[in-house]
Amino acid sequence: MGKDRLKDSFEYLKQRAMAGELPGITNGEVQAFKAKVEKLDLTNGGNALSLGWKDTNRPDKDTRAAIRAYLLASIYNGDINVRDARTEAVNVEAEGRESLYRKIATRVRQYLCSDDPINTQAVFYRLKTKGGGTQMATAVCEVTTSRVVSEMSDMHMIGTRVAVVLIDMQDQNVGEDRVYGGKSILEHQKAVLAAAKDLNLIVYDIVIDTKSAYAFGDPYQLVNIPLEQKRAIIARQRRDSYEDKAPVRTMSILRDYFKPGTRVRHIPKPSHPAFLGTLFSEHLKSDGTEIAVVLGFDANQCIKATVFGVPSEIREEAELEPTAEEVQAVLNLNSKLTLPEAQKRATPTKMVTTPYVPGLLDLGIWVLTSRSIMASRSRVFESEWGKLSGLP
Repeated sequence: MGKDRLKDSFEYLKQRAMAGELPGITNGEVQAFKAKVEKLDLTNGGNALSLGWKDTNRPDKDTRAAIRAYLLASIYNGDINVRDARTEAVNVEAEGRESLYRKIATRVRQYLCSDDPINTQAVFYRLKTKGGGTQMATAVCEVTTSRVVSEMSDMHMIGTRVAVVLIDMQDQNVGEDRVYGGKSILEHQKAVLAAAKDLNLIVYDIVIDTKSAYAFGDPYQLVNIPLEQKRAIIARQRRDSYEDKAPVRTMSILRDYFKPGTRVRHIPKPSHPAFLGTLFSEHLKSDGTEIAVVLGFDANQCIKATVFGVPSEIREEAELEPTAEEVQAVLNLNSKLTLPEAQKRATPTKMVTTPYVPGLLDLGIWVLTSRSIMASRSRVFESEWGKLSGLP
């Protein structure tokens, strides 16, 4: 009968915690870590921790146990992939047990959200009241005790249709300016995309790309085009070749995490809301998405509009361009005006009411996210985000 590497590793962690050798780690945290590992198996029942050391060159028993515990914590914290376990074991073999203990403690605490809970814990949003008119949708906000990767994996394992919605990460300078639980937003986003690939989840890759959005005609008239034409556009946006040739793309440091192999829907949009001027809603319905893992930029603008909807508003719009004679007539009445000021005054306008644009919550889709995967520059989260509101 083969050895139970998971059982051995947790027994070892328990002994080290009780001996005070894992800085800041209690036996209770070891048990919490064990419970999460048992709920989500990333090591094939511990087989990935069997590293095939030869009798002639393997480390001593305690060092082997420390390395296995380190690999276990690193795999679940997203620091290494299970496929890299053997290589990482060789890399850390000479580090010494005290160094490994420090790294184990740090990674277990990060995985349990112990060091920075409110910023690293996953948060679910489900519809409270639908949006409409001048009101956005409102949500019931529930903070979990796990990170997004754990929650999305759990939901997927019980048969819920989970997909990832990646919004506006085309700016190369986004995601590295904030660190939560020892990792930057960009690193947390990478972990989500890596998990999506492993779980074979759909990724909706959404970017502001006005040129591509207008390639199908006026994007704001997409709702009115024939069904067959809609289907053709949707099919095109599901091809790798479409995303590969797009003029605006998600930054490669993230894109490389879900390609090749991931089911990607590349959706160019003309402005901030993901549902305005796109067929995003049709994609979601076709895929049967029930939970959307939302990450990207900016939490208070594009992401908020996609999750909570965009209220209707009444605004003044130009009805037509003024003639040169009309502009000159305005200047004749007031010679102190600049030409742009005179053109503005001479422009006939009309009041336009923009329709309400729905969000994910309006469609009955639950949203799973975290402060750690939504960038917002230095701005605090706005009130719609409930328990995350006010966080910088």
